[in-house]
Amino acid sequence: MILKIKELVTLKCQDIKPLKAQYPYFLPLMPLGYRAGDIESMSSYLCRQSEQQMELTHPFSRRLLSRYVLPENLPRCLKFPATGLKACNGFGVMSRRFIDAINTAAVGIFDAKYLTYTPFQPLNDPSARGLQRQHLAWCSDCWREDVAQESTPYVRLYWLCQQTKICVHHSSRLSEFCPACGEIQHQFSAFPRQWVCDRCGHNLHEYDFEHIAENYTNEEAWASNSIYRLIERINQTQTEPRPDSVKRTIDRLLLTLKISSVEFADHLNVAPKMINNIVSGKRRPYFPAFMDLCYRLDIPPDHFVFDEDILTEKELWKKNDKPVFGASSNLTDQQKRRISLALKSALQSQPNPPIRVSHFARKHEISYSALFFNFSNEYSELRRRWLKWQRENRRLHSTERLKYITEAVFSMARNGIYPSDRKLRDLGYVIPSDLRRRDVILLLRALQAIYSNLKS
Repeated sequence: MILKIKELVTLKCQDIKPLKAQYPYFLPLMPLGYRAGDIESMSSYLCRQSEQQMELTHPFSRRLLSRYVLPENLPRCLKFPATGLKACNGFGVMSRRFIDAINTAAVGIFDAKYLTYTPFQPLNDPSARGLQRQHLAWCSDCWREDVAQESTPYVRLYWLCQQTKICVHHSSRLSEFCPACGEIQHQFSAFPRQWVCDRCGHNLHEYDFEHIAENYTNEEAWASNSIYRLIERINQTQTEPRPDSVKRTIDRLLLTLKISSVEFADHLNVAPKMINNIVSGKRRPYFPAFMDLCYRLDIPPDHFVFDEDILTEKELWKKNDKPVFGASSNLTDQQKRRISLALKSALQSQPNPPIRVSHFARKHEISYSALFFNFSNEYSELRRRWLKWQRENRRLHSTERLKYITEAVFSMARNGIYPSDRKLRDLGYVIPSDLRRRDVILLLRALQAIYSNLKS
């Protein structure tokens, strides 16, 4: 039997249009762990919303902002890089936009600011440095319990703090990379299921125990539990620290103990400048410094911020070494090994021109400070090579520039043309920015004076 294709009846195609009224764009989902220390983070909540809508998280988030935020409050560009979207969990412009959008869409059934570190704003400087991780961290045991309870595995807010290293429920160190491929995970990836690796698709909570280091210090356990309790108290009471809460507590301690701020700083072996700035109200505390102060005073942060009947004795104070907060990097051990190998390769290759620190940091997605505090020797060597090359190149370039200008002036003089600045610029012998350089100005004035004397 022979089929004649041309005689077949052509079927008409029609686009399938979903009924928008049946599928609302924003579902009234309550955050998991609401009013508890295990409260869900903003990025995790948006991922659950986008998964329910069967959509990728970034397009869903952009349309959420476009629909529920006033046009004058929207950013100029809604295409955010994945590495920058972690800002929705912190405090700042991006988190405020998502808070406004969710509060408007959810019609006030909960307050979205408690899904972020916005209540921590009085406890940190305006730049929000030292508070939030650059990448995702999680407890696999917690995620397996979520699955056993037939709940979606979600990211707890306290996991995303730089000072949190331990799960408070299982006393195990948080995981920071995929056990299958070793890749770190973004806090707000495009794929909504955050318990699945973006790179290889492996379930992050199905790990081998050899990948997890169970050892941790008392300071790490104290900081992790303290941050958990602080988040729990803020969410249970729905209150925030006052802008002057740290200042008021330190003033009360100084008055009760009848000591000066310098003596107070000396007892705790911390910088007096930090205490004086807080007491005088010149600046807000830096969050790692605030946590270190609470640890040295043996006062939980939630009591330090909210309670006014704090009892403390100098005998309980810890006088550790002076802290270096810039060195508390948020790089994982795997990132450190990878960047260390890249630095060794860059230093051995000796390219011309040398590798700039800014280009190296941008390529490996780390900041200048992280590169400096983790690899100070390599950082200094890269800087030394670049500055040496820059000085030599600048000297050579300046010599060539002055030589070219001199030849141009003599060429104009031989043709009877006065070598004015405007004429040199119009003929293309010198660019406008060079006319503001002191060496060019002195050379031109001297040559112009010689030309005028010859004519006269």
